[in-house]
Amino acid sequence: MSSLVVAFLFGSAAVIAVTEIRRTLRHRLVIRRARQQVGLVPIIESDRRRRGVSTTVNLLVIGAMAAALGSLSFGPVGAMGGAVPLVTYRSWESRRARRRREEMADQLAPALQLMVGHLKIGRNVMSALSEVAEATPAPLGDLLREVVSEVRLGSAVDE
Repeated sequence: MSSLVVAFLFGSAAVIAVTEIRRTLRHRLVIRRARQQVGLVPIIESDRRRRGVSTTVNLLVIGAMAAALGSLSFGPVGAMGGAVPLVTYRSWESRRARRRREEMADQLAPALQLMVGHLKIGRNVMSALSEVAEATPAPLGDLLREVVSEVRLGSAVDE
């Protein structure tokens, strides 16, 4: 029984490590985007793809290490105990992402209607987008506010 607990702790440590790696990568991305917007660093289009791949690779590598450590130390039961927290974490993350996508899809139609209304009364695209961003709740409102701030810093609207 204690081998299962130790293997579970290996897996939990792996989840903590993955979470910390993701936090660090997101922090670095925010700093890089700020530097790109100011013009200190050139804009590289492959950053988004590379960030998603590196997070997945980190999760898989740490998960394999936790399962291997559990397996080496405590046999097949240890491998399962080491992998359980990682599988749980991954399913929780995918469920959270799916819920966020559904919320954004539900908020999109009213936001577009509000945007059309602002454009019909004669506002320009940026002021209409700014008003819609302020009136729309999270998560779509946060995304629209980010777009408005990037455009104000010099990015093109179509980007």
